[in-house]
Amino acid sequence: MVHAYLAVVLDWFSRRVLSWRLSITMEAAFCVETLEDALARHGKRPLPNTPELAWKNGARRARAI
Repeated sequence: MVHAYLAVVLDWFSRRVLSWRLSITMEAAFCVETLEDALARHGKRPLPNTPELAWKNGARRARAI
């Protein structure tokens, strides 16, 4: 049986797929490449600063994105 792994970068607000890749190996590299591709195509977007999302917008997460 053949398995395939899908990495997707999704814009939660607009529900658009910004980038995706399919791989037959479960390695982190293709996930990182998917994120880098999405950032190159669409750039960094500001994180919303609402009370509902405040717990997600910590300094560590903001630096990673």
